[in-house]
Amino acid sequence: MKAHDISLMLADIAMVGQIEYALLECEEDLSEEEIGVRFWRIGDILLANARIHDLDEDLMNLLCLSRCVACELLCEPMRTRHFHGKCWEFKPPYTRHHGNNDGSSDVRPVETQKVGMVMNLLYFLRYDPVFVPGIKVLRAYHLRHDLWTAADVIWRE
Repeated sequence: MKAHDISLMLADIAMVGQIEYALLECEEDLSEEEIGVRFWRIGDILLANARIHDLDEDLMNLLCLSRCVACELLCEPMRTRHFHGKCWEFKPPYTRHHGNNDGSSDVRPVETQKVGMVMNLLYFLRYDPVFVPGIKVLRAYHLRHDLWTAADVIWRE
């Protein structure tokens, strides 16, 4: 572990049940507004957890957090198959140093942080069939509203 890596587990993630509920209850027959509420609620929860644990807001670090949360939400066989049951060990997120992001951190606007974390969470949850219907609905929402574009993944110079 690096000096500022953080060791978390599912119990440390606030409102994780609401993320799961938002995904499981997301269906194609919901209104656009209801789908949007679910999408942004997941982003709000993920970002709130990053702030609760004082994580550095580097985009890749936030994506690490969302990957770890996704791993925890997977059913045990999928978690073992794709992550060897070690959600937080491969590349754990790291905290800020004395309350500040690292000088080299790629800190993006809050909306971009949320969209990135939601899309990353959905990517890793695709392994669990129970989440696939909700993932399809939320990805379609993301595409209809052009929430993540090529410009969002270009590293700053």
